[in-house]
Amino acid sequence: MDSVYSVTLGAREHANRLVVKNDAVTFESGDLTVDELSFHEPSPQVDNARQAITSGAVLTNNHALIGESLRSAVDLQFYRVKLK
Repeated sequence: MDSVYSVTLGAREHANRLVVKNDAVTFESGDLTVDELSFHEPSPQVDNARQAITSGAVLTNNHALIGESLRSAVDLQFYRVKLK
């Protein structure tokens, strides 16, 4: 991994694509929707990288590609919610 980043998103962010390559990125908080529909350009794409999503962040996507050419990982942190 080349670099390590922590990202705080806004309340409702939008992008067509999200690519994490050769780095480690942690989404700390906020809400991001990435909704590229093309299977040739999936979003998110994580390659030779690590993407972490903490319990304070939300990532919504249509489909993803994880580890196209090299080993990659996506870490999710969540809390159980008890509904009444």
